[in-house]
Amino acid sequence: MENADCCRDERGSQAEVIRLTEQLLIRQSFEHEAEHVFSTWYSGMYVQIDLIPEESQMVISFTSAMKLSGIQRQYRQLNTLNRECSFGAHLMDPTVGCYTFRVSVWLSRHITSKQLYILLDQCSGQAQKGVIRLRKKLPD
Repeated sequence: MENADCCRDERGSQAEVIRLTEQLLIRQSFEHEAEHVFSTWYSGMYVQIDLIPEESQMVISFTSAMKLSGIQRQYRQLNTLNRECSFGAHLMDPTVGCYTFRVSVWLSRHITSKQLYILLDQCSGQAQKGVIRLRKKLPD
């Protein structure tokens, strides 16, 4: 019975962390797209933040439209970017012509606005690196 109470307390804590994170995003003028989904423009890229209450997780996606040409070279560059990146994933969707850098963050406690912007700056840096590398013209 003690374990059940512990899990119930943890779920309550997770819900509070998500609620506080949602409030932070709203205070920072992120658009509330849908339940637990927020968006904004940051460093010239579209950013979507999805909060997953069941996992106490925040998924941040930086997305940019991209003309996909020399797709094999771009996939090789993508593989290199992912090998060099210690957090997050560089992704391309050739069917819609976009590039995304996505990172998942476990929220064990609520974050401050300063922590949020440090995280967004780190993600933005990786996303910009991906965009530059994938747009660079190299021989196949």
